[in-house]
Amino acid sequence: YSTSVGARIHLSTRYHMSPKLTLGTNYYRASNTINSRYLLSVNCQYKTLPWLSIGTGYGISSNSPILIPLNTMFHIGFVDFYMSTENILSGFSITKSNVSSVKLGLQLGF
Repeated sequence: YSTSVGARIHLSTRYHMSPKLTLGTNYYRASNTINSRYLLSVNCQYKTLPWLSIGTGYGISSNSPILIPLNTMFHIGFVDFYMSTENILSGFSITKSNVSSVKLGLQLGF
């Protein structure tokens, strides 16, 4: 009998070009004996108002040759509420796409 443990790596960078514009990169890799996945992307986040940020990017993954994510974040005090999709293109071609997702989240910052 033998077993193995999978590994996950997530690296990201952020560079604040200005108080309103942030650029970044992401690398993610998950591997185990059954399935291996990767994601490589570049992104930007723009703070339109003190309480609102929007962002997009471009990426490639093992599941899709092109990803264009879109996200919105509302900043209310120490609470951030966000909405995002991994690939805005899959929303326009749901019948041809294997996956279409929208994520909602809440983040607390202290």
